[in-house]
Amino acid sequence: MKKPLLWTVPLLLLLIASGIRCSCEDDYRRELVQIADALKKLSESKTVTVDDIDCKESVNRSDVICKEIDGFRWIVVQMRTDSRQNFNRSWEEYRKGFGDERNYWIGNELLHDLTKNESNNSNNSVLRVELEDWRGNKAWAEYADFSVDSEPNKYRLNVGKFRGNASDGLSSHNGSLFSTYDVKNDEAPECCPCASAYGGGWWFNSCFEANLNGMYRDVSEDAGYYGGIIWEPWLGNYSLKRSEMMVRRLPYRRGTDVPEDP
Repeated sequence: MKKPLLWTVPLLLLLIASGIRCSCEDDYRRELVQIADALKKLSESKTVTVDDIDCKESVNRSDVICKEIDGFRWIVVQMRTDSRQNFNRSWEEYRKGFGDERNYWIGNELLHDLTKNESNNSNNSVLRVELEDWRGNKAWAEYADFSVDSEPNKYRLNVGKFRGNASDGLSSHNGSLFSTYDVKNDEAPECCPCASAYGGGWWFNSCFEANLNGMYRDVSEDAGYYGGIIWEPWLGNYSLKRSEMMVRRLPYRRGTDVPEDP
């Protein structure tokens, strides 16, 4: 494992605090201040590594959450841990992203940029979903060939081969368009849009087997009729305690445009 970058923090802070003048341009000095500030904040977590910074820089966002599983670096694109954030939000809010370090949506535009097809034949991103119920039971699912289309294509969802122990909750949503309470792209009757009925922005069809952006329920038994954080093939009409969605890119096989296996 790479050694933490903690030793760089005091050095950078000393250079900035001392007011040393150099031939650097003003914008370079401002960038140095920003880097030092970011490193100082990261060092407080005592887990700063080069990988952490590379992960964040790969999406040009300092607020993204990165996670390591079995030696692979993942970018977390969705997280639900409690009821502090409202996920029943507008199309524009889902487009830009929202939330905090415990409950957030990375944003559909960035999700598209992270997963857009860079090959003529297949996508090279994997989606991983991690779930937890109120008894501490956990399950996971992964999907190959994951991508989200652009806004003109209504952020259409594309998922490929499934593996995991959570049962397959997303394949039925393959090809579905994204909907929110103010933009209906689902296949439900005009009278009964899915986002308004069940809450959250999601790739509804008519309506869903999974909806991880539904209303958070502090007690699962009070979920009502599929009115919560749902992964139906795993636990049915049961609102989950926690969910995370994360993505990573696969390297291409040498000399081909075919991604490596997950």
